[in-house]
Amino acid sequence: MQHIDENMMNTQLRELKPFINDKGQLTSYPAKYKKKLMALWYLADKIDMDREYSEPEINSLINSLHTFGDQATLRRELINKRLLFRSTDCSLYWAEGNDDTFEAFMQRFI
Repeated sequence: MQHIDENMMNTQLRELKPFINDKGQLTSYPAKYKKKLMALWYLADKIDMDREYSEPEINSLINSLHTFGDQATLRRELINKRLLFRSTDCSLYWAEGNDDTFEAFMQRFI
């Protein structure tokens, strides 16, 4: 995953604005699929690709990025969309850098 460039972030934030508070946290998970994907990419951009997280650490990070109290759904969706990875015993989580752009990610799932 490539980090979002500033122009893309501005476009994405404009579409996600109704779902993001002034602290940059998601206040609700969008109902529309395209905006869900945008929200997941937005969250994934906040995960440090240079470290591994324990389950409590990734839950804490995800909780800090939203206000609606459902880190399990967000974590599962990040994993399902291959924006977050986990060990087979679910004890470690990490993000992997790849060459995906936001546009390529969106095209793959829409």
